[in-house]
Amino acid sequence: MSLSLQSRRRFLGGAGSAVACWHPVWQALWSAGVARAAVPPDAGEYRAVVCLFLSGGNDSFNLLVPHSGPSATHEDAYAEFAESRGALALAKEALLPIEPRNLPGRGFGVHPAMPRLAEMFARGHAAFVANTGTLVEPLADKSEVAGKKLPIGLRSHAVQAAQWQTAVTDQESITGWAGRIGDLLGGAGSPVPVNLSMAGSPVFQNGVGRGALVVDPVAGAVPLKGYTAAYDPEDELANAASDALDQMLAQAQGHHLKQAVLEARREALRSNAAYAAAAIGPLPGAVSFPDTSLGRQLRQVALAIQGREALGTLRQIFFVQLDGFDLHADALAGHAALLGQVDAAVGAFWDQLIAIGIAKGEPVEGQVTMFSASEFGRTLAGNGSGSDDGWGGNHFVVGGSVDGGKIYGSYPSLALDSPLDLGRGCLIPTTGCDDYFGEFAQWLGVTVESLPQVLPNLANYLPEGGSFTPLGFLGRPGVPVNTQSPTLTEVDGVVTATPGEWTGAPASIGYVWYLNDVLVEGATDPVFNVPLAAGDRVFARISATNDIGTRTMKSPVFTMPGPVSLALHWTDRADNEAGFVLEWGKDGTTFPNIFEIAAGSSHTTVTFPRPATYFARIKAYNAAGESAYGNILTISAEA
Repeated sequence: MSLSLQSRRRFLGGAGSAVACWHPVWQALWSAGVARAAVPPDAGEYRAVVCLFLSGGNDSFNLLVPHSGPSATHEDAYAEFAESRGALALAKEALLPIEPRNLPGRGFGVHPAMPRLAEMFARGHAAFVANTGTLVEPLADKSEVAGKKLPIGLRSHAVQAAQWQTAVTDQESITGWAGRIGDLLGGAGSPVPVNLSMAGSPVFQNGVGRGALVVDPVAGAVPLKGYTAAYDPEDELANAASDALDQMLAQAQGHHLKQAVLEARREALRSNAAYAAAAIGPLPGAVSFPDTSLGRQLRQVALAIQGREALGTLRQIFFVQLDGFDLHADALAGHAALLGQVDAAVGAFWDQLIAIGIAKGEPVEGQVTMFSASEFGRTLAGNGSGSDDGWGGNHFVVGGSVDGGKIYGSYPSLALDSPLDLGRGCLIPTTGCDDYFGEFAQWLGVTVESLPQVLPNLANYLPEGGSFTPLGFLGRPGVPVNTQSPTLTEVDGVVTATPGEWTGAPASIGYVWYLNDVLVEGATDPVFNVPLAAGDRVFARISATNDIGTRTMKSPVFTMPGPVSLALHWTDRADNEAGFVLEWGKDGTTFPNIFEIAAGSSHTTVTFPRPATYFARIKAYNAAGESAYGNILTISAEA
């Protein structure tokens, strides 16, 4: 007798590429040395950036106000502020005091409508970037204005908003810096693009390869009216219209423009369907978002972050917007109301990130960073009850990876007619937008070699032979960093986690385990020996801690395999058997599993409990006795 076995395997694979733009001015920079982001992404680590655009020109020198100590031009910085602002000055006792850790001897105050932001700053989860604005090249003071290139359309709302979103200040651009990041980092095969907008279609997220998926803040992904991807027995009209559209989209076009339009429509349908399936509630933690435009937008962002694994991308860039900051009149009351909306929505969003992290077993708040943007600041001097369009302004950054409690950049003197004042307190920025944006790009994983494709003006800021140096507000230097991802091994249903390799001298490694995406209470050892059934999913969250902080990595997911059925065949050279006995085992020596098979058979199907290597042998029998065993067959049972 002889036994033989056949099996079939299926291999799946795919490839994609990203398209990006090119700017030749950076060629000389490439050999100048590599700049290092504070904490680059770990392999397989999710990260997201949320741009909060305050449209109209935020009066940000009432957002972040000198409170105590001197300025560069006055022994009492608050008195200088009050004198310059006149009727627009906030009362000192109303401000929420903060003490920046990097500016000893100077105190500041946050607008009284923003207690959550002040609290996050004090806890180290928020920072400010001072006097930032659009530049073509650095300006030391107003004496250099005549001899330097200035951004086109200064103090124009539309032009300056576009420049904040494109990072191109000397000409118009049809792509935004987030769109260019998406071109570099976005997987071509992912169903949903890197960029998602909850506020229309900003140029910020236009890329060469892909644009943004525009999402309704309340409804989420809005389907094409009258289109159904599956047959609807209740709506024959929709079925007919959908079939017609499908046939149109499936047609090949000889004209490149027509083909591009059809592909854009196909991608929109795919992205919409994928988003609708992934970004669904409920959200954990019973967090209450305010019922405001910004509250609804940020709640939708939270849904997308919660569904990020189903969306299939490790990088996401979101755009949200609040209008109304162009306050030429009634500025104090109007600004307080707007900042109150911002504070409530940002505070709820922060709480929701923490709740998602608890539910998923990872510090999601450290994987998401929000930053404010606005086309410009406003004049220090008022025009009565309001202020006019300015230039430089202050901005905030919020997130668990923010090295917070600090003010980055250079907070200027607020004296009127200072060297930075172009008139009535319109201040020249001391930090260019490119320095601000570059840190987000690197934190998301853009290399210094690729920064020219994202920020073409940045070369103008670099000293000869120098390279880009981040301001430092992202990342907590010294926290452990995973350099080789965790792994899982499984033997007979017992799963063991290996933490991988970490830098930063972790003092301890912690483990928490999830079974079918649910936290297993008390499972804190590297070995998980809870009984598993076929199809059970197991993964570990592995945290490395030192005296500076903690970083967490998710292990791969192990899925407990199910049984494998294989057909075993043999050749019978006798004609007088009463039957057969098939025996199999796992070690090739003992064969504890015994099956009787009817005479005249030449094959049978055996169900093995899971994929593994097994050994089988067979013999025949009749009334006179048993035959010798046939050869021992080695069986590689694969799923």
